[in-house]
Amino acid sequence: MLPQNRVACIGKIREAFDSCPRPTPELLSPNGGIDGPFVHKNWGHLTRDDVEALEFFGHSLGEDITYMSSVAFRYFVPSVMILFLSRPDSIDFGGFISMVSRCESAFQCRADGYTYGQIAMTRPQAEAFREWFGQLMTIIRKFDLGSFEDEYKGRLRALRSRAKTFTPDTDYDASTIQAIRRR
Repeated sequence: MLPQNRVACIGKIREAFDSCPRPTPELLSPNGGIDGPFVHKNWGHLTRDDVEALEFFGHSLGEDITYMSSVAFRYFVPSVMILFLSRPDSIDFGGFISMVSRCESAFQCRADGYTYGQIAMTRPQAEAFREWFGQLMTIIRKFDLGSFEDEYKGRLRALRSRAKTFTPDTDYDASTIQAIRRR
């Protein structure tokens, strides 16, 4: 049984991303380079329900999210967010770090200045992320980050702040997606 605040956050995530379509195979990872095949192998057969039921979310699945198109990101990442809240014991250190890093790119708030990977989203979607970042801060000990816990609390705070005002209307891969759809 989950606490009511996590249940409410999960409801907000579902509502905000419910209408996002499942990516077609050519839209799953069009700019994935040599890592694209891993995205297809690891994610191409999954549904949102499958992702929420994953027994383990580690570094390789988290890294795959980096190579997903924005369409795939908006389809799969909400289920990953729900998995983090509903079964944090399924998330390993590498999966946690990969997911936070990808969110920093999506929200354009990486400390190292790396700017690849912005994801366009609606205000309700950004607000669902904002709420999720806040929930992660309340359960961060469950992710066994050890000496990195304080650093990641700070990174989650920065993401939460950024999500408060973030509503970009351009995806990093918009031109690629348009070209694929025109074929």
